[in-house]
Amino acid sequence: MLDVANTNDVTAYFISKKISAGMEVTDCDYYTLISILTDALLDEIFPENLSAVVKDGGVYRRCTAVQAEEKVKKPWYKRLWNWITRTK
Repeated sequence: MLDVANTNDVTAYFISKKISAGMEVTDCDYYTLISILTDALLDEIFPENLSAVVKDGGVYRRCTAVQAEEKVKKPWYKRLWNWITRTK
């Protein structure tokens, strides 16, 4: 879930620092705040744990991907050696 309290803290801190320094809140500051909120939202929608929120027939579902593991074959000489030593 999106940590709204943390996002509010970051936004309030940003605005309070600007005001306490005697500066005005400009359009660029609004874009910065929108960027902070967008980053927080995107972290929620697309986290690093291979899950995503998808729309399935009007319903939003959280899907988790499973990493595919490729089974690597041993080189032929190692397989031959294992076969030779196993049959003795």
